[in-house]
Amino acid sequence: MEQSALPVRDYAGEFRIEPVGAGASRVIWSAHFELAEDADGRAIERVRQFLHSGTENLKTRYGPIPGYDYGHFACRPFRP
Repeated sequence: MEQSALPVRDYAGEFRIEPVGAGASRVIWSAHFELAEDADGRAIERVRQFLHSGTENLKTRYGPIPGYDYGHFACRPFRP
């Protein structure tokens, strides 16, 4: 990501869709980042909201996935 309104730096993300059977797929979305120097205590929540918006858009476009928890995202900043 070249530029972002998110308060992070060195953001690297991966988005994959893997087949898991007839007519079914698994979405895997991962991200690694460091908090920007001016990030406040809400920075991780903003990244979580960004990821959540992406899955909500998939749900809107392609329909909900039965049994998938759209509200659960674990976001942690990268700490070397």
